[in-house]
Amino acid sequence: MQNALIILQQVAVMVLIALIGYLLVRGRKLDPLCTVSLSNILLYAVTPGVIISAMQREYDAAEAGALLTALLLAVGTHLIFILLARLLIRERSGNQNIGVERFALVMSNSSYIGIPMVQAVLGEDGVFFLTAYLVAFNLCLYSYGRLMMIVDSARRGLPGEPGCKSSLRQCLVNPATVSVAIGGALYFLHIELPEVLLTVAQGFRGLNTVLSMLLVGIFISQADLRQVFCSVRGIVLALLRLVALPLVLMLLLAALDLSRFVPDGYLIKTTIVIAACAPTAVAASFMGELYGGDSIYAVRLIVLSTLMSVATMPLLLLIWEWLVRLAGQ
Repeated sequence: MQNALIILQQVAVMVLIALIGYLLVRGRKLDPLCTVSLSNILLYAVTPGVIISAMQREYDAAEAGALLTALLLAVGTHLIFILLARLLIRERSGNQNIGVERFALVMSNSSYIGIPMVQAVLGEDGVFFLTAYLVAFNLCLYSYGRLMMIVDSARRGLPGEPGCKSSLRQCLVNPATVSVAIGGALYFLHIELPEVLLTVAQGFRGLNTVLSMLLVGIFISQADLRQVFCSVRGIVLALLRLVALPLVLMLLLAALDLSRFVPDGYLIKTTIVIAACAPTAVAASFMGELYGGDSIYAVRLIVLSTLMSVATMPLLLLIWEWLVRLAGQ
C-alpha cells in the first residue's frame, strides 16, 4: 500500500510538470520544436548521469550476481512481451501499422518515466537494478523495434530498409548501454569517480524528472486529444500495454521466489514490474521516423498510454503488493 501511495504522489508531481510543459507551449512561451533539443539533453547527458551515479557504490559480489539476475529477468520480460504482442496483434490485410502496434505493446517508457518512478519508490538501489532493464530495452529497441518499423514501411510501400548496416552497432553503442558499460566497469573494478565528476553526474540526474515530463507535456500539446480518445483501438492497445501485459508478468514474477537464489529478490522484481508498467516508449515516434513506420500514429499511442498510466500505474503496484503477500514472499 505504501509503495502505491508513493507512486501516486510521484505521478501527481510528474503530471503537474507535464501540465506546465503543455501550458508553456499553448501559451506560446515554448517552441514545440524544442523536443529534439530536450530529447538530446535527456539522451546524451541526463540518462548517462542517472546510470553512472546509480552505479557508483561499493562493490558487493552478491549484489553483482543480483544485477546479472536482473538483466536475465529484463531480457525475459521483453521476450514474453514480444510473444504476447504477436499473439494479440494478428496479421490482417489492411492494417499497415501492425509493427507500430506491436512496438507500442512491447516497449515501455522505462527511462523517462521508469527512472523517476523507481527512484521515488525504491531509491538508488532500485535505479541500480533498473540499469539492467535499460540494457535489455535498448537491445530490443534497435533489433525488434527497428524490425517492426521496417515491416510497416514495407506494408506502406516505402522503398528500402534504412539503416540496416548500423543496426548491430546501434544495439551495442548507444548512450544507455555505453553508460551502463562505463558505470559497470567502475563498479566491478572498484573505481570511485572524483568528487567533481560525481557531482556533475548527480546534477544531471536531478534534471531527469523535470525534462522528461516537460517533453511529455510538449508531445501532448501537439496531439489532437479528441482524436486520441475517440480511437477505440487505441484505447484497447493502451489497456493491453498498461494492464494486460504487466499483469501476466506480475503473475509469473509472483510465482518466482527469487530471494531463495539472490539477495534483494523483492527489490529486483518490483523494479522490473514498475519499468514494465510504464506507458509506451517515446522511442516509438523517432523510430517510426527513422525506419518508415507511422510516427504520427505512434505519437497518438504514446500520448494515450501516458495519460492513462496516471491511473493504471498506482493500481497495478497495489495489485503487485497483494500478489507478493499472497505468495508469502
